[in-house]
Amino acid sequence: MPYSVQAIQPKDGEIFVKFMESVSFSHAPHWSECYCRFYHCEDAEIWKQRTAKENRAEALGAIKDGSMRGYLAYDSDKIIGWCNANNLEAYHLLKPELSPIIKDQKTGVVICFLIHNEYQSQGVARMLLDAAILGFRNEGYDAVIAMPVDVDVPEKRYRGTLNMYQERGFIPEEHDDISLMRLALH
Repeated sequence: MPYSVQAIQPKDGEIFVKFMESVSFSHAPHWSECYCRFYHCEDAEIWKQRTAKENRAEALGAIKDGSMRGYLAYDSDKIIGWCNANNLEAYHLLKPELSPIIKDQKTGVVICFLIHNEYQSQGVARMLLDAAILGFRNEGYDAVIAMPVDVDVPEKRYRGTLNMYQERGFIPEEHDDISLMRLALH
């Protein structure tokens, strides 16, 4: 498997949006308009009013200014996968629920995976997760959290699989109505 993974760079905006536009969202057509911006939005009601054009433009701007972070998987020079991985502070929709749980720890979040249809079930998501963990570790984060949904429904697997996180040492935690997995980085 000659795949490689790299952190998204400010210059990668156009290739990122072209990748998003090349993936089939037949299992969840409304996701084709997201451009991985949902969790970055400040209000779910405002999100419902947003257009694909607005999300695309916002993704381009956020990639350019470095506020949208994550990892791209490549097969040679073709993007085959994406992992949205960033500091919890970047995910405005998650912050209210997760901030009390993480307290004062510097915590990274892995929230979305998108793998090109032709490359699914080939370990690409695991490669992306490994890169995110290493990136957070190298940046001095205390922990990484994820919120996989443990059901066999394709449209719910965008958060990664429970097994994928368990294989890397993530520990399940229950907090009131929130289920998450945490990996301590030191």
